[in-house]
Amino acid sequence: MKSFYSVEDEIIVNSSFSPLFNNFFDSDQIKADKILNNEFQFLNKKHNFNEIIWNRIADEYSTLWLYELNYFNYASLLIGEYNKNQNQKYIDKLLSLMNNWVCNTKFGQNISWDPYPISRRIVNWINAISYLEKENLISKEIYKKIKKSIFEQATFLSSNLEYDLNNNHLTSDAKALIFAGVFFKVKEADEWFQKGLKILSRRKNIEVLNDGLQDERSSSYHLVTLKDYLEIHLLLKRNNISYDFDLYKTIAEMFDALLNLIRPDLQLPLLNDSVKDYPINPKELMAVAAYLFNRSDFKYCAQGAELNYFKSIFSKKEYEEYINMDSSKPAVKEKLFKDAGYFIYRDGWNKEDRYLVFDFDSINPKHCPGHSHSDELSFELYAGREALLIDPGVYSYHDPEFREYFKSTRSHNTISINENNKSRLVDNFRVSKTSKSKLLHYKQDDDLTSVKASNIDYKGNTHKRQLDINNGIILYDEINFKNESENKLESFFQLAPTFTDIKLITNNKVKCYFENVIMTIEINDNKNLGKIRVAESFVSYNWNQLLKSKKIIYELKSNDKELEIISKIKINKN
Repeated sequence: MKSFYSVEDEIIVNSSFSPLFNNFFDSDQIKADKILNNEFQFLNKKHNFNEIIWNRIADEYSTLWLYELNYFNYASLLIGEYNKNQNQKYIDKLLSLMNNWVCNTKFGQNISWDPYPISRRIVNWINAISYLEKENLISKEIYKKIKKSIFEQATFLSSNLEYDLNNNHLTSDAKALIFAGVFFKVKEADEWFQKGLKILSRRKNIEVLNDGLQDERSSSYHLVTLKDYLEIHLLLKRNNISYDFDLYKTIAEMFDALLNLIRPDLQLPLLNDSVKDYPINPKELMAVAAYLFNRSDFKYCAQGAELNYFKSIFSKKEYEEYINMDSSKPAVKEKLFKDAGYFIYRDGWNKEDRYLVFDFDSINPKHCPGHSHSDELSFELYAGREALLIDPGVYSYHDPEFREYFKSTRSHNTISINENNKSRLVDNFRVSKTSKSKLLHYKQDDDLTSVKASNIDYKGNTHKRQLDINNGIILYDEINFKNESENKLESFFQLAPTFTDIKLITNNKVKCYFENVIMTIEINDNKNLGKIRVAESFVSYNWNQLLKSKKIIYELKSNDKELEIISKIKINKN
């Protein structure tokens, strides 16, 4: 990239810097035109500004909404819309917003100068101005002004890294330091680069478990971290920079883990704090991985991707090579994530095939459990082209009532005792007491797959759950109550909101109708105490979008110390 600046300049850009993105293909004229009028929509909430306020609007706009405003992810949308129709107004608006941010935020200010939005913004601004300069779409004056701001933000970030969280935020911080370290050619830049690499080399050994999953055990945060690692690798490779640890191997392991999580309909289960296609549609990442690792099974999982992300990174020739690659169904079926605490079962990769994910872990990681749910020994079930029993999603980080509900035991497919969560949740992101889980066995042969785990909740009640899978699915639940007085037990089955009907056949048998299948659940306990009821529930696939659904609850009260429950699930075509 040609630089406007000579060695006499105080802040010098690396003249040989090769940016991550060769072009921008994101395009949505409706969204772009709204931004032209200062109307922004994030997390499915919109706000129209008379004048942009970067760090405060009103109480109904969460910190995360304001973070999204400050990330400048929409830079790629505005540039992409310009590339589509060559209308300069989109570039002018982007540069106006960047200049507005520089002029109207104060060094160290709350929200706009928080480390995490800084880390996201640094990468987005470097990507944007590198492209705009190459295409002669930015004046020398505004380029110099934004370049100086990026330098100041990187300086601030380097002294305010999120070591206290030690989670995906710190990885993002390291990414920003690496990008800034490669972009600039000054003494500070080399220090940032080395600091970022040091954090990354340490983080990858903590953050990426031996089985390839990110340690927050969330589908969305696995994508967040994987995207960060991937973009760091691609930037360093593009700039011919070597380093002394194997990030390529780690990325490959994370993509293998992602492949194993994907359902037969090529969607992800919403594990812990997860939102559909957040922060990116996983198919877009799988397309890049298919080309990077020459994997036909990765390409199979990228079916339906728009490929805008791929085309932004790679050349037209590389895009054509990808299009001509073979695609084949993955060979993997069962997968035990022993470190992450998940078991995946699938009949195969046809859309009609059954798929099940069982969570046998406790809340983790212990040092930063903010994105975990109290879903110990829960499971999800997919069959016949449909999700049947699901995790509820996340809805919002900042609505206290719904935040508590979506993280709670009662919103997942597991057992609650005396209306308590298995772990003690104390606010939106904190856990004061965690339960203890343990894998007891995993057995697999031609006729039967069986997995069993135990959990001791924070009150001291023990729950053991065994899943046996053959033609049907049987859950064996063993309960040992801590208290010898009367205890209340509820076993939950959260239905996907796509069900069409529910028929209660008897007190212990219910039929749930979906478009393609009928799911029959029959539940019995060894004391004949329980009965089934159907209750209202909520699920959320997207931010701040609440969907009403139903859940099946098998409930009882018992004075016995021990109890056994058998739940049989059969799936037939509708």
